[in-house]
Amino acid sequence: MVCSTRHDVRLLLADDDDGFRETVCEVLEPYFETIAVSSGEEAIEVVERHVVHVALFDMHMHAMNGVETVRIAKRIRAELPCILITSDVTEYLRQQARLARVFRVLSKPPAQRELLATIDAALRDSSTAVGGVRGQSTGGAGGTLSDDGAADTLGESDASDCVDPGDFFPHA
Repeated sequence: MVCSTRHDVRLLLADDDDGFRETVCEVLEPYFETIAVSSGEEAIEVVERHVVHVALFDMHMHAMNGVETVRIAKRIRAELPCILITSDVTEYLRQQARLARVFRVLSKPPAQRELLATIDAALRDSSTAVGGVRGQSTGGAGGTLSDDGAADTLGESDASDCVDPGDFFPHA
């Protein structure tokens, strides 16, 4: 399922929770072309067949977990920045993520601000970023993203009210 094609940055999201996956797509669609799949196996097929600039993987998916998915994706594209999302961050998981070269581990559900800032940082850090995104920022994630201080956990507020795309991508 492709959520949007408004930018030249393609993001892969793999999560077996339909509701969470749809919510994340709604948050990301103003900023990225997003390919959303429901398993690690499907995610690997996408990495093999398409250019992907950043990947978000749920830790607890059926058959293949997030760390296993990252390991295989990195064998295919070593430079692909991968972000792991999980509801149970442990020190053991952090160690496994470091060994698999995960860019960052986020607690599920991540705050919109944290999710978008992490994706921005992964793109800036990555040699695969496209179209002037790498190494450039118009203020990064440090700007004000929410005017009223409302909760910004996914599903609790509307992302279009919280994020200015200029905070993540330079203007042409």
